[in-house]
Amino acid sequence: MAEAVAAVIDRTLAATRVTGSRNAITAADLREWAVAYLAEKDLEWAHFPELVGQPHWNLWMMDAELDNALFAAFVFGTAEVRVVCGTGDSFAIRSWDSDNPADPSGLEAELRRDFRVPEAGVSIGRTDAEAWLGRDW
Repeated sequence: MAEAVAAVIDRTLAATRVTGSRNAITAADLREWAVAYLAEKDLEWAHFPELVGQPHWNLWMMDAELDNALFAAFVFGTAEVRVVCGTGDSFAIRSWDSDNPADPSGLEAELRRDFRVPEAGVSIGRTDAEAWLGRDW
């Protein structure tokens, strides 16, 4: 199942990336970055256990070309991970934040409003996402 998850993410990234752009991210990159992010969350949760189980999100970006940076946002929910990919100006993405960072339920709509998000986000069930990541959250 992990291979199927990677394939879906890779297809979404390929459909999002600006043609000819040097900005490229792979599912393998995102897996590595997400695992590192979750390790940081583990430390946070050790200090703030009341946050365990709350939805959270992170966004990663590749910006070798500044005007069409490629990003992927993961929204970690209780039952799934939602993956949203888009492109935009690197500096705008770097300075962007959600209207409500503590509640990622509207994150995809916000990203669509502010950047080019050509594909619908992809939902990956928790069991499949955990198998792909090699860990839970």
